[in-house]
Amino acid sequence: MVSFRFLLTRSFFALLGLRVGYWRQVVEELWRKSDEEIMQLHDTCLQEGMPRSANGQIVASLGDLKVAQTLTKEGLRQQSNNSSHKKGFGRHTSGSTGEPTSVRLTKAELGRLLGVRDYCFRHYGIKLGEREARLWGRVDDSLKARIGDLLLNRETYNPGAADGVRQVKRLTETRAAYIYGYVSLLLEAARLMEANGWRPPKVSCIICTAEKILESQKRYLARIFNAPVVEEYGATEFDIIAFECKDWHLHLVNPWLIVEWVNGQCVITDVSRRSQYFIRYVIGDTLRLTRCACDGLGGRFVVEELEGRSANRFVHLSESKKFHASEFSQMINQYQNEYGDVFRFQIEQNDYTSFSMTVSPCPRKGQHHISDYLRENVKKKHNANIDIKVTVTADSGLLINKSGYFIQNIDQQHD
Repeated sequence: MVSFRFLLTRSFFALLGLRVGYWRQVVEELWRKSDEEIMQLHDTCLQEGMPRSANGQIVASLGDLKVAQTLTKEGLRQQSNNSSHKKGFGRHTSGSTGEPTSVRLTKAELGRLLGVRDYCFRHYGIKLGEREARLWGRVDDSLKARIGDLLLNRETYNPGAADGVRQVKRLTETRAAYIYGYVSLLLEAARLMEANGWRPPKVSCIICTAEKILESQKRYLARIFNAPVVEEYGATEFDIIAFECKDWHLHLVNPWLIVEWVNGQCVITDVSRRSQYFIRYVIGDTLRLTRCACDGLGGRFVVEELEGRSANRFVHLSESKKFHASEFSQMINQYQNEYGDVFRFQIEQNDYTSFSMTVSPCPRKGQHHISDYLRENVKKKHNANIDIKVTVTADSGLLINKSGYFIQNIDQQHD
């Protein structure tokens, strides 16, 4: 049954001129086209828009795009400051790389992004505008925020807050169609539900965003919430970039985006944008793309590996010896599978052989057990002796952020 709140939200979108339904249909039609037709769309958009690259050169074709200079976040800020385009909708973030980002969008541009989101959601039987239970790091109780939640048909919870137990109890009573939020907050909510024996709310799916999730954690959330767990990869600048289909492939889903893998980093071009030019924009994440036969959602290219912010991607064992930080997540995923455990974690490297690890809750076999496990694995794989001091925190809020599972404190000195 269609609810009044859903109709209110969709009417609000229509009043703003966003045409979400129209753009969703356009997205569906475009993804039914061949790769060659999509490339032709990209070429046509560049010819019509005549965007400029970071050094001011006109990019009027896919050929021009191949040799265009990349755009950094600093370059985007300068471009925004010099732009005369101030109208439209604004999106802002404090920046998980420490570099705040502000973007402007016209009605058509924002409508496209919301159309892509509606397209992704319908893959799981939900519609943009149905009630959302959002697990976020900060709950804003201002009048403006309450009005925003009302118009967007959204309830906001923070399981990591001082009254997190009360908020999770309230979450169990939600009538939301789906739950959306940070992985760390979803894990904390699941932990509290399990510890208190509470039944989860009936939702169509759990959508994870902002933070990397391990397969063991995904299975744990699916068991506790009794719902499919879906991974989303996005950014303030582009909203959803990739979304997981029912066969667990993280598909590229915005047909106006060209996503490149350049030396392991994610570089994105939005051929449709006019309010700001996003030509070969270095987003700051490291990922790897591959082509697969699955056509369940979006395009045939899928994100095979997503490792988060590039500043924290290497563990240094000496000035010349290092390994990718993703190995730590693989080790811990293996540990959790092997011992039937689930906990949140964050590892910091302080020196070549010195690491600190914060976990919550305490691993079932104790903090020394996981420390020994990681130390032995590093010794076996890289013939290096390291020291890992594990600290258990009862303050769930300490591990709830977007900085990822690994923080490199010697990166600036030695990378």
